[in-house]
Amino acid sequence: MPRFNPALLKNAMPYTVEDLSRIFDVSEPSIRRLLKKHPSTMIDGSPHIVIGRALKRALKANQKPRNRGASGDASFFCGSCKAKVRPAEQVVEAQPHCPGVTARLSAMCEHCEGSVSKFVSLKDRGAFEASLGEATIGEWGD
Repeated sequence: MPRFNPALLKNAMPYTVEDLSRIFDVSEPSIRRLLKKHPSTMIDGSPHIVIGRALKRALKANQKPRNRGASGDASFFCGSCKAKVRPAEQVVEAQPHCPGVTARLSAMCEHCEGSVSKFVSLKDRGAFEASLGEATIGEWGD
């Protein structure tokens, strides 16, 4: 199913099925399926007209929040394994990214030994080091 971007809608604007299919660049049957899931967005007496504010609210309520994990979490995302992993041998290299603000942490995946990295704010340094435990971390560059 396509993802519908609620930012493309105006709050006070009435939309028809044809208008919505043009805005979201999907077919009219896709819009009708969307409206069947959210019948409260349609104006009473006119099943083909939708108010932007109501549809925007319904679409935002359906969106899943992005799961980025806690900033102090010692796991990395491995692009090869497509999973969260811990660094192999608990060895992490830190390079300053924005001096005094963030650092780029690099390590090896514990499963496939591919390279993994993530950015960590220096204010979250203590939480990250605590979650790694007895890991070896290079200079943070602060």
